[in-house]
Amino acid sequence: MPRIIGDVESSLVERVPRDRLAAEALRLIADEEPVLIVADGAWRIYWDARREAHRKSLNWLLLEALDPREAEAAHTPLDQLIASRYTLLNTDSRLEAPLVPSPEKRVSRRELLRSLGTILLAHRDTVRVIDESRCGSPGCPLCVKACPYAALSYEDGSLSVEDRDCTGCGVCISACPYANLAKYSSTPQKLWEYLVGLRGEPGVALFACRDGIAELVEGLERVKTRVVTVPVECPGDATLELLVASHLAGYRPLIYCPRAAKTCGRRGVEEYAGKVLESYMEVAGVEEPPVIASPDELEAVEPPVPIAEPWESPPVDLREAARLAASRLLSKRGVEKPARLRVPLQAEIFIDPDKCTMCAACVVKCPQNALALNRSEDYEEIQLYPLRCTGCPVCEKVCPEDALRINYAALPTVQPVVVHREEIHRCPVCGKPVGPKKLIEKTVAMMRAKGLPESVIENAYLCDECKVKKSLGILKWSLKEWRRKQEEQREKQG
Repeated sequence: MPRIIGDVESSLVERVPRDRLAAEALRLIADEEPVLIVADGAWRIYWDARREAHRKSLNWLLLEALDPREAEAAHTPLDQLIASRYTLLNTDSRLEAPLVPSPEKRVSRRELLRSLGTILLAHRDTVRVIDESRCGSPGCPLCVKACPYAALSYEDGSLSVEDRDCTGCGVCISACPYANLAKYSSTPQKLWEYLVGLRGEPGVALFACRDGIAELVEGLERVKTRVVTVPVECPGDATLELLVASHLAGYRPLIYCPRAAKTCGRRGVEEYAGKVLESYMEVAGVEEPPVIASPDELEAVEPPVPIAEPWESPPVDLREAARLAASRLLSKRGVEKPARLRVPLQAEIFIDPDKCTMCAACVVKCPQNALALNRSEDYEEIQLYPLRCTGCPVCEKVCPEDALRINYAALPTVQPVVVHREEIHRCPVCGKPVGPKKLIEKTVAMMRAKGLPESVIENAYLCDECKVKKSLGILKWSLKEWRRKQEEQREKQG
């Protein structure tokens, strides 16, 4: 279990003199005990401990910090913020953070020999696969295509991360429509639960790189707007879903990381800005990226316009919350058409009516159950349920007629959307519905191509009951005669 140490008055904190906090934190993580440091100037103590942990090849991901001034800025009791920050630290994945070669390290010969070379390694907060069995859907791996460093590979149905190449920029996390990627330090879902647990008056959710929180905290005292700090390792930890969903919990999301390009790499930051932040701007209707480089910029930030009622609790599931928030952000601005995005959130589906046979392959294969086939008196419809759709390309890839295309989008509604409608063919004998006209015509064409006799082919037009009657000789009906009568009727009507 994580330990909480510090020099503040709190029943949750184990008192340790300030000048011993860094040393005590190092002792604890050497025994693989996660530790939360709570003190004035906690983030400077954190960095003293983290630098030494890095030098000694200890797992610095087991460190976390909290400055009481963060609680004041969040208009939240200190104990409540301690408990919430504790939940971010209490995750087994931090213990599993990989060791990678660290060529920039400078060590003495004695240290090298004593460590048998392991001191040249360092822990890194890279990306991990949450559940390998969830990878391999048709159209994937989208994450491999999104990675700016070629750190992900997909072979023989298995996704792997090359930790030496991964900078933890997080672009792939936003690119995965299955929520199957996360950092070792946390997951988007955990960060969402952290924000929901600290809900209060409208304010700012500030996704702040640990690299700069020490300077940030010192500037929070001048800010009147409520600010809830969310410590992250890289801006990419703030996925598109997190940024959008923040509005539903009463926050305006902002990113603070003045040294991002040095940590995550310039390519990673540029990809994140060009894909994730631009997509967020489309949904939220803002013209400037939600990024600040100085605490002074917070003084001019206004709380968001609420999109949820005060009594309304946001969904626990981040993905559902993000889709609900997106629909409200768009509809509040009077946007009626889907907003086109560069990473998946939902899908805008296009079906070619000349190709679709209503075979329902897309409905059956949808991993989110976001598509449904509904039949009315005269039509069959394919409906999309916006709150379930994650923008994955499965429906597009499994369509046997190549009739379906998707665009990444945010949808302005949570109500079912009809994406295609096909007229029902009725049994020419009794009038009962048989199936979509195009599907029946395709079936007939395939039967003819195989050279089946006309007496068999014409059964495709009959309902099951009339097929049985025809096979028993009770019913006399021929396709040729039926079509002749139809033609006569059209001539009379014409």
